[in-house]
Amino acid sequence: MTNEEIDKLEAGAELDKLIAKEVMGWPAYGGIQQWRPFSTDMNAAMEVIEKLKPHTWHIHIGYFEYFDCQ
Repeated sequence: MTNEEIDKLEAGAELDKLIAKEVMGWPAYGGIQQWRPFSTDMNAAMEVIEKLKPHTWHIHIGYFEYFDCQ
């Protein structure tokens, strides 16, 4: 999968599975696997951040909210 294909992934099961296998290092088992909701749950996303910390990744999480004051 290319970086461009990864960037186009929406939050959900496919992205969660990719994170579980490629980032967290969880083995892929045959059959149905229940992955953590890394792409939609903040607590699960924090597990990814904790996993990346020892590898000196610099992570910036930003959220911008704009209000229409009419």
